[in-house]
Amino acid sequence: QLRSLEVNDEPLAEFPHAILRKGAPLEVLTLSNVGLKQWPKDMGLLTELRALDVSENALKTLPEALTSFGKLEILRANENAIVHIPDDIGRLRNLHTVELRKNKIDGIPESIGALRELVTLDLGTNRIPSLPASFFDLSKLKTLSLQNNLLDKVPDELARLGALETLLLQTNPATR
Repeated sequence: QLRSLEVNDEPLAEFPHAILRKGAPLEVLTLSNVGLKQWPKDMGLLTELRALDVSENALKTLPEALTSFGKLEILRANENAIVHIPDDIGRLRNLHTVELRKNKIDGIPESIGALRELVTLDLGTNRIPSLPASFFDLSKLKTLSLQNNLLDKVPDELARLGALETLLLQTNPATR
């Protein structure tokens, strides 16, 4: 049974729907730089997904079904045109890596604080003006990239992130 599908740097005429059968054991899906513009409606069938990488495409949203991927540990959607992180992203309790670099994200939902296993968060080169209060509950966060955003102040609460080892904040109004 297919557990991993990786397609990189090859244009896809359409999403490979054959992998979206109910109960498919697919755990790793990488569709990077394939010209993906939208999500298939039946994406929620991939209930075993642990890693999703859809970087370097033309996606404007994350899939509505994203929060039904309860086993998801790694989410990469760098270099798209994503504007919004789903409000209920906090339901993805197993996420330890989130990379949404070089998008058009203009805010972070309050539910992000529920991602207690999050170790790496890359939101660099977006349009984020501030961080929600729950953000500072990410006690396992080691790497945080917020460079090239619209942060007008460096929050004092960053000191509450006791596991933090790497913090990138350059090219924000607060650091100019």
